[in-house]
Amino acid sequence: MELGFGPGAVMEHRWGERHVIERMVSLRAGGWRVLARLRNMSSSGAYLQCAVPSANVARIHVDFRDGADSVRLAAHIVRRTSDGIGVEWGEFAPRSVMRMLLRAEQHPTEVLAPPGPDPRVAGMPGSA
Repeated sequence: MELGFGPGAVMEHRWGERHVIERMVSLRAGGWRVLARLRNMSSSGAYLQCAVPSANVARIHVDFRDGADSVRLAAHIVRRTSDGIGVEWGEFAPRSVMRMLLRAEQHPTEVLAPPGPDPRVAGMPGSA
């Protein structure tokens, strides 16, 4: 990724190291809900592969399972790509994110998602 301020430059503003953590999550905003694959995350945000929400959506909630717990995190869309979105958490270093990052460092294979959709969220209206 290029850093800089010239034309076409992309400014990297993530705090914390990015970790590859793949799992299925559900995104919610207003009246829509969509299934997404979490690709990586850091203490300040994440990249989610999904159908890109409309440009007028900026604030979302990310729902996922962390062990036996259901977790909902507020986030803001800060980047859009052809196959997903970059988000920044609503609060810096949420406790649930820090637990997952610690586990990813200690046991990297335990945090990877199965190859198919997560059955806990696959049947939700609006998911595909």
